[in-house]
Amino acid sequence: MPHSLTNPFTPPGLPPASPPFAQPQAAAAFLAERGKNAALLPTLVSQCDALLAESGDGGELPAWIETLWPAALSCCEAAAVRYVRKPLPLADNELEAFRLSRRLWLGLALLCRKLAALQPESASLALQRAANALRQTLFIHVQAGHAVPVTLDEQLFALLVSSRAAGVLASATVDPLHPELGSASAGGYLAWAFLWRLLEPQRFNILQLNVLDRSFARWRELAKWQESRGDDPRARVVDLGRFAPPPLLPALKPRWLDVRSIVRKLRQRSEGLRAGESPEALKLGRELSVGACLRLLREVELALSGIRPANSGIADEVALVFGVEHIYALLTDHYLNPQKVGLEASRLAHQRLGMFGFDRVSQLSHAVSRLEVPGETWRADDPYLLRPAGQTPVRHAVGSLLACRLGGSPRLGCLSGLEMLDDGSLRASVQWFPGLPSALALARSPQEVRTPRQAVFLLQQDDLRQIILPPTLALRSGQAVALDDQTLGLVFPVELLERGCDFVRYALRPEKGEKTEQTGVEGEEQGAGGHL
Repeated sequence: MPHSLTNPFTPPGLPPASPPFAQPQAAAAFLAERGKNAALLPTLVSQCDALLAESGDGGELPAWIETLWPAALSCCEAAAVRYVRKPLPLADNELEAFRLSRRLWLGLALLCRKLAALQPESASLALQRAANALRQTLFIHVQAGHAVPVTLDEQLFALLVSSRAAGVLASATVDPLHPELGSASAGGYLAWAFLWRLLEPQRFNILQLNVLDRSFARWRELAKWQESRGDDPRARVVDLGRFAPPPLLPALKPRWLDVRSIVRKLRQRSEGLRAGESPEALKLGRELSVGACLRLLREVELALSGIRPANSGIADEVALVFGVEHIYALLTDHYLNPQKVGLEASRLAHQRLGMFGFDRVSQLSHAVSRLEVPGETWRADDPYLLRPAGQTPVRHAVGSLLACRLGGSPRLGCLSGLEMLDDGSLRASVQWFPGLPSALALARSPQEVRTPRQAVFLLQQDDLRQIILPPTLALRSGQAVALDDQTLGLVFPVELLERGCDFVRYALRPEKGEKTEQTGVEGEEQGAGGHL
């Protein structure tokens, strides 16, 4: 398969790189003095580009790789705080740190491929390192919430084919640069990378990503590469051809990954959790609760079964509204706390006055009054929604509450997945909540009359009722929530369904047979804001 050793992440039009260092020994001493320093990323990138452009027998390449690799690990770790799971789109400084990090790791992968071509006797370890570097490159995209570009998929498949051709795809050895990972192979690292491609990881938070990455590190060699699907009914074989650019497909072997052993591991962990074992005892770490681990393991198993996200339900375009205040206004046609949005409204009013000679259309004698709620235009990109680049640069995070009107009816949901594309556009998957939403407010005590009111949203579908509450509200088991509504008054959350970044969703106790006593409305034990 033809393959260029030019780094595709290097911006076009740059002059040829001049190496910052002439000898690997001098570079090692310089880098060791500076430790973890994100400011060194441009230096390391320039050195990789210069080494890729050099001709010769590659006699010093092993020393260069072993010098640059530890520096890349430490410098990229320092830079990661700028872009890991930040709201999207990334700011300029965050985007620059991400781009330099991925460019560096892809440069190292290409150096390892160059070494394997120049010194075939070193191909096993060199291609294993190339696979590990590509895995690092892909995980940087996962951490940054950035869509994987076609160029990176091309690199992954090119290495897969060349490792098979060299006969080292399954050759396992311990890399002195990563003794903590044990005996590893190029095929294992590539399986680790493709597991992330299968999961659509833009829907996971950083804690979930850490749990999964540790698990994939242990299970990577369990995945088996195959040149055909096979006829074993027990197999769980995934066709990775869907990630390959069409020109690569005819010669793509192997393209099938058997993940049956990994699915078995997922089920064993789930069974252990249900039997009372702790996540830490099952090597899932301490970050997530038992319930959160069970949900995560189930989502991973479904993804490895080939189950894709549901259609967004949007046929063309839709105006999405974000933020609790604006969502409340969309549902009720007035703002709950007008002063919180007054500054932005004032700025827009001055613009309208200057352009049209009046503030709002509603001020004209013949106009029908209608509240203008700011929204964003997203279009269908099945099964996702896409916000094209060039709109107001509002940043969003996975788990953000949103609302819209579809066919004249209000819908409430959240961003269940979000990633940024190279052109600055955003792509998201949306989870729509069941039922018809209505907007209310939490009750306030007499002492809280001057504090901002807090919006809540009810969802009603037949006998199923749910409530969306502020994330700062502390609920105790069995407590009622007091609403500022004469009809409802009290509602009783009975089950936590979902925790987003700006909301918490509960199932409510059925209306029939509800008790009427209220707990924790006043006194020292009342919850946050005194609403419980």
